[in-house]
Amino acid sequence: MRRRTFATGMAAMALASRANAADPRKVTINYGVPQIPISTAPIFSVPRRLGLWPEAGLDVSCQGAQGAGPALQQLIAGQVALTFTGLPAAMELINKGAPIKVVASVYGRNVFYPVVMASSPIKEIADLKGKTIGVTGIASTNAQWIRAILRSYNVPDDDIHLVATGDGASAISALQHGQVDALQLVEADYDRFETTGVSLRRLNASPILQKLSFVQGLMAHTKTIAQDPQLLAGLLHGIGGASFYCLAHPADGVRMHWADYPETKAQGDATKALDAGTLVLKNQISAYTVATDNRFGITTTAKVEAVRDTLADLGQLSKRLPADQYFTDQFIATANDFDMAALLARKPQL
Repeated sequence: MRRRTFATGMAAMALASRANAADPRKVTINYGVPQIPISTAPIFSVPRRLGLWPEAGLDVSCQGAQGAGPALQQLIAGQVALTFTGLPAAMELINKGAPIKVVASVYGRNVFYPVVMASSPIKEIADLKGKTIGVTGIASTNAQWIRAILRSYNVPDDDIHLVATGDGASAISALQHGQVDALQLVEADYDRFETTGVSLRRLNASPILQKLSFVQGLMAHTKTIAQDPQLLAGLLHGIGGASFYCLAHPADGVRMHWADYPETKAQGDATKALDAGTLVLKNQISAYTVATDNRFGITTTAKVEAVRDTLADLGQLSKRLPADQYFTDQFIATANDFDMAALLARKPQL
């Protein structure tokens, strides 16, 4: 299958033109947490290892940040070209006039919800009232989501205590040792924990979660959107292609991520490490729009408005702007413009 229109064909020509330049263009993108886990391989490592970014003439470096707020401030300041993080913080910054906009909605379903140990007496979200909850960082999207979720159960912010635990070993250790009663991270973290033998109870049946999929995405500065669309087209074309590739070849996606981020490879038996990493990436990609909608980055006005209205009703957003103030679909066609058979037949660069 080949997805190509006149507009995207022109975009592909522009990308090829950039690739023919003498020197690749150096750019930086960032993530709203300090680590770059396997679950983000389609965004931060696979586009490079598949040759998609180099073919667009891009030399891309990736960095983490201490929460969505700091990551977005780097974007606003022009320090990075693209930010991948949760959307509630971004939407409120847009409400306040920040010159940023979502250029791709990564997920087709909500992946932000709390968990407790399987042995915990906490059975449902309402039981979290008065409890201590671990989040990636106090300024992270996770902190905003748990407040929004609990407010939907009439639990005010003052009736919970949030603790910054990070999203790795420190987080699961805090839960296992009773330093926190629950964790509010992202689904990929829970998948990763359970590959080590930890048994969790996922509190993901809340009505508020079922209708909200516009939860995490890729954001760009409006100046870049207006003045340098070729850059964003190249970045998103690479990420879109990498997402489809990882959907078909998750084990190869893990190997490519390890090549760039060897610290994400579990110690010990290599086969078990690959199986665990593949399970995490496969589960995560199943929530991407490439799996739920067969297109990378796509969303609808109704889905944007559902998140906007829910967060506004719960006091997380100060106003309700039109959906096109938060999201633009102008790069979606280019991000999905592939000869799919040729894409999936590519060999990883390891």
